[in-house]
This record gives sequence, C-alpha cells and structure tokens, in this order.
Amino acid sequence: MQKNFGLRHVIVLALIIAAALIISACTLSRFFIKLEKDKLLCVKGFAEKIVKSDVGFFRFRITARTKTSPAACYKLLNRSMQTALAELKKYGFNDNEITPHNVCSSQIYKKEKGKETNEILYYVQQQDVTVKSNDVELIRQKHKELNSLLAQGIEIDVNSPEYFISDLNKYKIELLAQATENARLRAQTIAKNSGAETGKVVWAQQGVIQITAPLSTETSGDGIYNTDSLEKAIKLVVTLKYTVEK
Repeated sequence: MQKNFGLRHVIVLALIIAAALIISACTLSRFFIKLEKDKLLCVKGFAEKIVKSDVGFFRFRITARTKTSPAACYKLLNRSMQTALAELKKYGFNDNEITPHNVCSSQIYKKEKGKETNEILYYVQQQDVTVKSNDVELIRQKHKELNSLLAQGIEIDVNSPEYFISDLNKYKIELLAQATENARLRAQTIAKNSGAETGKVVWAQQGVIQITAPLSTETSGDGIYNTDSLEKAIKLVVTLKYTVEK
C-alpha cells in the first residue's frame, strides 16, 4: 500500500516538474522571440515631387430645342455645333484634338393633371464634344471662353477641365529611390542615437501613390488621383525593416 502511494507521489512530482519545464521553455521562447523582434528597426521613408500635368481635356454639351420637327431640331443643333467647332479652331485646337459624340434625341410631352399626354411640346437634341490636348495651358485658358456662345443664343454647358500625367511610371522609379534613401537615413539616425548600427534590409513594402494638389494633406488607403489641379504633388511612402547591430 505504501509502495503504491510512494509510486503515485513520484509520478505526480515528475508531472509537475515536466509541466514547469514546459512553461519555462515557452516563456524563454517568447523572450528570445521578443529579443529577435527587438533587433529589427522599422522605418518609413517619404518622397514628393511637384509635377505639371502634360495632358488635359474638357467636355461641353450643346442642346437644341424646337417645336416643329426632329429635322428642324437637328438643323439647329448642327448650326450651333459648327459655330462651337469654329470657335475651338480659332482658339488653336486641331481637328485631332476635338471629338464629337453621338447625337441624343428626345421629346418633351405636355402634361395634364400631372400625367403625360401624347401631345409633343417640343423636340430636344443634344451632342457632347470632348477636347483633349497636350497644350494644358490652352485647355486652362480657353475652356471658359466657350460660354460666350450663350450670348449668341446657343445653349451650351461647359464642364471643368481635368488634367493628367501621361508617363507616371518615370516619376514612380525616381520617387521610390528617394523614399528608400530617406528611410535609410532615418534608420541610421535612430540607430546611431541608440548606440547601434543598421544592418541589412530584411523586409520592404511600397505604399500606394498619392497624387494630390500641391500642399494638400489628403490621403487614401487606395491612393488618390487629383484631376482638378494643373500642378500635382506625387507622393510615395516606403516601409523598410533593418537588422540592428550593437
């Protein structure tokens, strides 16, 4: 009886010791992992470049309305469109920079007691035109002047221009190099002031490109592309992890 009790006591004691060793091993393992993580220095590098857009476009729409017939409406639309196109040529735009789109036709019906009848009040036809050019200054200066056609009785609606950078990739490579260098200098500064030195890069990640108006602080996780501003600020952030050597 006593032998059995002694045997059970030894087994229980052995299990307790084994459990303590396992817990100690896990604790030490976590400790060493933490030390390993602490040997990595994570820094962000930033680069920005102000660039002027090199392509722009705007759209305008001409509307014609007549009470007589679709044919009369089209004649009015065509006459108004030819006046607008002639004005664009006078501004300096070429034929290959001007793209007229399809004509859209509709009818407006008379209403009685809030319901449409079969009686046509007038016919409506509309046509959009896109003007696209690498002469962004011409786009910027002249798009508003088309509104002067309103004084001639032409119903025209001119949209604000949008501006783009045609070859964005060449700036991406340049900014990537600058942001990486910025991150390296930051890592060296932090390590030096901590009594250490930076080692190799063990991990790197490029952030999304942010294209905003100059001096804007707007950002987005998916990236921003501002089309309203003629001048744009292209911004890039990279994240690097360096080993740290004492």
